[in-house]
Amino acid sequence: MLSSPAGAELQPLEYVRCNLCGADNTTLLRSEGPLNLVRCRQCGLVYVTPRLTEEAIQGLYADHYFGSPDAGGLGYRNYTAEQECFLQTFRRRMRWLETYGEPGGRLLDVGCAAGFFMQIGRERGWEVYGVEPASRMAQFARSELGLAVFGGKLREAGFPSGSFDAVTLWDVLEHLTDPRQDLLEVHRVLRAGGLLVLETQNIASWAARVLGKRWLHYGNQLHLFHFSPQTVSRLLADTGFRVLKITVETAGKVCSLRVVVDRLKRVSETAATTAGALIRQWPSLAQRSLYLNPGDEMIVCAHKPAEMP
Repeated sequence: MLSSPAGAELQPLEYVRCNLCGADNTTLLRSEGPLNLVRCRQCGLVYVTPRLTEEAIQGLYADHYFGSPDAGGLGYRNYTAEQECFLQTFRRRMRWLETYGEPGGRLLDVGCAAGFFMQIGRERGWEVYGVEPASRMAQFARSELGLAVFGGKLREAGFPSGSFDAVTLWDVLEHLTDPRQDLLEVHRVLRAGGLLVLETQNIASWAARVLGKRWLHYGNQLHLFHFSPQTVSRLLADTGFRVLKITVETAGKVCSLRVVVDRLKRVSETAATTAGALIRQWPSLAQRSLYLNPGDEMIVCAHKPAEMP
């Protein structure tokens, strides 16, 4: 079920239409407090409405998402402490990305968080830039890693048209309040023939179907959209992109055992309690890492078609 933030009933909410087709014709899937997860009857997009206002959502990112004692329900216990796991994950993804685009160009990472993918890009010879609205993370990327990160939203950054060879969005699309407008901005800042690579959850996956309300990617009021290969393909086509490939093969992640235990709380409290007891008995286990790919996330590679003469 959707995880309703403390006091959500007392916070202002906003109702939205389908971001994909514009319809206001939905089927209710589940509710938590005032927040509803619905499916559009016209196009099949799954999204949250009503939802918290954008101001309230940004407050959650600023206060809790990247460092939360309740990491099982919202965000991360300590995002920057997981740096080595993120770097291992992004090295895998960069190798895959570079089968479509040669290193050495200008790369923009949208929703770059602490800048760990940018760090890998710089190592590989890309000229890297980032956008991150969470000021704490943007400051970490600038001060600790020496990266060029704009602290704000993509549409506020004002990059020149056609200024990037590649744009990435890792675990970002589902968090955006208006994915259509942000993808139109990505299209504008990409050069003709430029590459877009994004990763997001797949609501049509076996895990989503089998786990139902216990699916890991439900239960988070910050996941405003849940895409399938069909809906994400349509959204990309509508915003001017041509999809090259959709895959689950490279969508796995390297995670510390601590993060795995935190996520397990949303799937099986019994399993999380057992694993947590092991960590308490042997604390060194918390930072042991493993690669996980349950097949419920997808990486989409698309490009901006070259302009016609």
